[in-house]
Amino acid sequence: MEKWISDTAYLWGVLLLLPLWLLIFYQRKDLRRKLWHTGRAFGIASVIIGQLFTLDYWNPNYVFGPYFPLEDFLYGLVYAGLTTVIYQYIFNISYSAQNITSYKRLTLLFAFISFILLFIAIKFIQLNSIYGQVYMLIIVGGYTIYKRPDLLKHIILSAFLVALFTFFWQTCILTIYPKGVTDNWKLTALHDLYIFKVPIEELFFAFAIGLGGSFFYEVSNGKALYTKKK
Repeated sequence: MEKWISDTAYLWGVLLLLPLWLLIFYQRKDLRRKLWHTGRAFGIASVIIGQLFTLDYWNPNYVFGPYFPLEDFLYGLVYAGLTTVIYQYIFNISYSAQNITSYKRLTLLFAFISFILLFIAIKFIQLNSIYGQVYMLIIVGGYTIYKRPDLLKHIILSAFLVALFTFFWQTCILTIYPKGVTDNWKLTALHDLYIFKVPIEELFFAFAIGLGGSFFYEVSNGKALYTKKK
């Protein structure tokens, strides 16, 4: 049983979040499009980044082997998808009927440039991949705030909420699988700082993905927000 838990930890760790993903998808029709499209985009990005970069940070087991990284795609689809809507779900925030300036082409170009900068930072500057991703996401967050200063409060609150959400999720995983960090992470890539066994790097990354990813969809599609009445 212990071997099965360790061999499939990445898969079941992500699947722990699937009921919440399905609940939000069912309850919030207004967030379905964002949840699906951003999650799918993050899923593809996670596969690419996982294949190219992250072996210097962690090396999890894949059920179907590293060249069919189903877990990476599910991680992007489920976890990263949730990080883009969890704040709106909890605080009952939706889209206004009023659309404002859309920056779709510009945001896609900016995302591509950010990915190229990530590649350069990791491959040529030898920056650890987790910190490369954190810096990239912070840059993207700065871009979204620059283009949509009306979202500043939402973006900052979302970043803290995603970090808290990630902390509880990873604490659940480590409760089931206490050796999760030592078995899957490259300990030499960590700064040996933990909050109840969760590596501080994971919380930095969670904050950054909340900062850079939570409202990228709104900036790209020109969506205004409002708080729904309960």
